[in-house]
Amino acid sequence: MNSVSFFGTIDSEPQLLGMPGRDVYEFWLAVKGRRDKHALYVKVVAFMSLAVRLADELSQGDRVAVSGHLRSERWRGHSPRRIYVHSVIARDVQLARAPGEDA
Repeated sequence: MNSVSFFGTIDSEPQLLGMPGRDVYEFWLAVKGRRDKHALYVKVVAFMSLAVRLADELSQGDRVAVSGHLRSERWRGHSPRRIYVHSVIARDVQLARAPGEDA
């Protein structure tokens, strides 16, 4: 089963791409390790109705919980090496609010 969950901060300004009915929403999520000072950066992609909902709700700096599955694609650059790009195809994204924070 290909299933992942991440909790982190939206590190880039999210973008709604595509056309009505074929909407794509993308952003980079910074996920900090427990003892590590470095963050893991994960590309998150949402499609169709989820993409439209997220475009109205999220912005850079928001803390979110993301669940979905991993997708790998071969990068078609100029390098002779095989390079793969990994992203999370979102099934659900929830805005995480601190206790006592207004909705």
